[in-house]
Amino acid sequence: MIWIGIAVLCVPLFLTATACVRYVSASRALGRQLPMMVIGLLLVLVSSACWIFIFAIMTLQERSARVYAIARTVSPSPVGLANLLVCLGAIICARLTRNSPQTAAARRALTVAASVLMVIWLLLALNPH
Repeated sequence: MIWIGIAVLCVPLFLTATACVRYVSASRALGRQLPMMVIGLLLVLVSSACWIFIFAIMTLQERSARVYAIARTVSPSPVGLANLLVCLGAIICARLTRNSPQTAAARRALTVAASVLMVIWLLLALNPH
């Protein structure tokens, strides 16, 4: 069971880190498309930070009364739906960036990271608990 939790936490973070590394390597070739990729990358980073926060709350709610109180007030469905839209925005930003051999890896990494986070947020938003 712990391996599933580690995978669910680490895979999106690894993909986000990969998108950041690919962005840095392609930043010189982006030129005028740089703001679009920066916005997409920031959206993925915000969604990843929210995922870390929600995952920590889900993991620690049985160990701390304060965290349990936060878990009772924060409903996962609205947070999941909002982050679903954030991930959709990141995918749109990646798709609107000019496709060239230098930027293809960064676009693909950003799209994959946002897509995986999107699936996680969709599952969290559809969770009836």
